[in-house]
Amino acid sequence: MLELCAGTLLTFCENKYKGPNLPPDVLVLFQIALGLDYIHSRKLVHRDIKPDNILISLTSPVQMKLSDFGYHRKVSPQGTFTQSGLRGTLNWMAPELLENVDVSPDVLPRGTIESDTFAAGCVFFYFLTRGSHPFGKPSLVPANILKNKPLLLNKGKCKSFKINYSIKRTDDKIVE
Repeated sequence: MLELCAGTLLTFCENKYKGPNLPPDVLVLFQIALGLDYIHSRKLVHRDIKPDNILISLTSPVQMKLSDFGYHRKVSPQGTFTQSGLRGTLNWMAPELLENVDVSPDVLPRGTIESDTFAAGCVFFYFLTRGSHPFGKPSLVPANILKNKPLLLNKGKCKSFKINYSIKRTDDKIVE
């Protein structure tokens, strides 16, 4: 069962979000990172980290929640998992996954949690820029990821972000 949520990171970045105010950006990113750290500590890989799969709670204070674990996999003690086919959304896939889009499932390399980390980095950029993917327009994203060509970083279209905020973690609660 899933709780009712106010929206997703996607709806927020598209200015369609009508829910309660989000905490400061640094706390939003911290909560997403904590959620990802938690599932990785449980030896799971999500395989579809993207703005649509990050829910915004209705509760106060607002919490960010990872959702849609339909593609998750258990990770071995070596930190890898077998792939029976590529799963996830192309525009949020790590380059090591995109390189294998046309490869037969029986010869796919073993996957790792690092693919979630790459996707989270893209999501962080998307959130901080309020809707811009670091690798450009949706139709160009997979090719630019494969070329390691983050258009918005290389062309100076990304303003720098200065985060001057302190976060303390006490008993698994975040305090501003």
